[in-house]
Amino acid sequence: MNEAHNRAGVTHYSSSSEPPKVRDLDNFVELFRAIWRRAWFIAAFTIIVVGITALVVWQIPPTYRAEAKVIIQTQETNIIDVTTGLPTSAEEIASQVEILRSRFLAERVVRTLGLQSHRDFNGVADQQTENSWLVRLGLDKILPSAVATIADTGTGSGESADTGPEVKPAGGTLRVAARSVGRGLEIGQRGTSRVIGISFTSTHPRIAADIVNTLADTYITSQVEAKSESTRSAIGYLDERLAELRAQVETAEQAVEEYRAETRILQGVNATLLTEEISRLQAESARARAGLAQAEARQGLVAGLAEDGDTGAIIEVINSPVVQQQKVQETTLLSRMAELETQFGPRHPEALNVRAELAELRRKMAEEVRLTIQSVETETAGARAQVVALEQEIEGFRRQLDDQNRAAIQLRALEREAEANRDIFERFLERSKRTDQDSVQAADARVISYAEVPRIPVGPPKKLFLAAAFLASSLLAGGIVLVLELMDKTIRSPQDVTTLIGLRPLAVIPHVAPPRGMTATEFMLQKPSSAFAEAIRSLLLNVSSAKKDAKIWLLTSALPAEGKSFAAVNLARLAGGRGRRVLLIDCDVRRATVHQLMKARNDVGLMDVLTEAVPVASVIKKDDKLADVDFMTAGRYVSDSVEVFQSKRMAELLQELRGQYDLIILDTPPVLALSDTKALAQRAEATLLLVRWKKTTQNAVAEAIRELKEISIQVDGAVLTQVDLAKYQRYDYSGVGLGSKAYTSYYVD
Repeated sequence: MNEAHNRAGVTHYSSSSEPPKVRDLDNFVELFRAIWRRAWFIAAFTIIVVGITALVVWQIPPTYRAEAKVIIQTQETNIIDVTTGLPTSAEEIASQVEILRSRFLAERVVRTLGLQSHRDFNGVADQQTENSWLVRLGLDKILPSAVATIADTGTGSGESADTGPEVKPAGGTLRVAARSVGRGLEIGQRGTSRVIGISFTSTHPRIAADIVNTLADTYITSQVEAKSESTRSAIGYLDERLAELRAQVETAEQAVEEYRAETRILQGVNATLLTEEISRLQAESARARAGLAQAEARQGLVAGLAEDGDTGAIIEVINSPVVQQQKVQETTLLSRMAELETQFGPRHPEALNVRAELAELRRKMAEEVRLTIQSVETETAGARAQVVALEQEIEGFRRQLDDQNRAAIQLRALEREAEANRDIFERFLERSKRTDQDSVQAADARVISYAEVPRIPVGPPKKLFLAAAFLASSLLAGGIVLVLELMDKTIRSPQDVTTLIGLRPLAVIPHVAPPRGMTATEFMLQKPSSAFAEAIRSLLLNVSSAKKDAKIWLLTSALPAEGKSFAAVNLARLAGGRGRRVLLIDCDVRRATVHQLMKARNDVGLMDVLTEAVPVASVIKKDDKLADVDFMTAGRYVSDSVEVFQSKRMAELLQELRGQYDLIILDTPPVLALSDTKALAQRAEATLLLVRWKKTTQNAVAEAIRELKEISIQVDGAVLTQVDLAKYQRYDYSGVGLGSKAYTSYYVD
């Protein structure tokens, strides 16, 4: 990108260069410059807001905060113990905090301290505050009746600084006062401890301390009252419940006994009587079976020996004392018979007697054996009968036991019910006795720190308010400035000309405020070293360099009052002062201005030449300041001027004049106002667009350029006019523009 700064500090480009793009850093710098350009607004806005804040803050009375602390005590908890302490979980402590914030306690505090009649709690203070502001704002003159009505609720001077003034409640109620107390309370858990802090902020320090301490005491008292009420309710409930339980126990026990009698279930030492009897019979049956087994075994053995005819073995088996004695007698007789036979012979009478006695003995022995065998059989049959009888008896008892077992199921259910009722009754009886003993209740919390009357105010934080007001107002003012900057679509610098509308910036023409006795068009001639004169020189140099062969220059603008006629006159005089033959033609037939700037009459002019065939020489006037400058006024008004400017006569006229002058300057109407300029631009060799600084919008300029491009007219550059040099530097990105202090010594205004 080829850039050069002329003597007026204006950046211009060669015809082959493209308009530069603004870098991010430039955007940031422009953001800073936008704030800096309106620093006066930000400062004024901030000062006003801070001043109002200071006025308000200094009217606010000081506030005091008093704080008391309550600790929740830990005790063991019993499910049915209505007098035990509170658990100290986070949820329970949060619940106690909400209880402390309750309207119930606030109303008790209000009643205890009599705050219903205090102006700060019954709504009167708010009315008096409004009254004071009405007076301070001067609204007492506008609303005298309202101010007088409100003033009637106030009090005179001489009020206590601690307690504050007291008035009769003006429509105030207990609920209103309780809400006022609640708004000033701050209650919360201190860290993770069991301590709850209670604080109150008020303009009256003693009231703040009284409210906090009263609330803490009321909270403790309400706990005791609640527990006492719970105890009384529990005692009443327990008495009623004990009577019910006593009746239930009696009914259940009676049902047990009646059912036992009905089913004849008798209780033994270790079990029911049937169970004991079955056990005894089973034991006897076992013994009988054992005896039966022995008898059957003995009978079988004897029967076998008898079948074999072994009488001796039978005698050994039956082991009868009689038979044994007879066996001994047999042995004795055999021994004697053997002696007698040996001594006297077998026929001896004594031997025969002994033999007869032995035969009789043996007959008796055989009879005894027979009887013994019969006895064994009888004994076996008896044992067998006994076993059968015992089993039958056991089976009968078992059937009875099954019936009783089925009945015992219901009996056990009745016994369990009776036992449960008895247990509940005993527990309630014990609880009733303990409740009677614990009728004196203790609170589950206690005050560990009462509030003292505060001496040092905690608010309002005046410095903080002022700092916040300063910061907020500064940010708000900065935001307003940025919004205004975003909404400002005017052209404010050569960089805007390049980046926003894509044209070359040809010059920056300052606003001229000539001294008394000097016209604006004479200013350049009498102040040739001024910044204004240097800007016109830059315009002439830039256009001449860019359009070397162009003799017909057209000056136009997007909107009226852009300063094009003023610039055209001064440009013509500057070119004429350099030895060029210059002709200035006023082409704005509807709002002709050149004749006024040149102090001439507009009796005949351009339109007369074009429509009435008036000779050109008769309408060309001489500038009384410079001999080489001629000008042609607009002449009479013609409604269809576009057709005239597009006529062949206009082309011939310009061609004729081109041969007589070195430079022809056409002062034309605004592009967006009339179509005359588009017709004339087709005849011009250089088209210059004048843009009024900080007045003409980007959209207007872009629309003018678009309309010219529609007829294939290329705008050769733009000129900023009526620039306020004192403010211009704030919009110059480079910092070395026309308004730079670095060039002040070069200009003599």
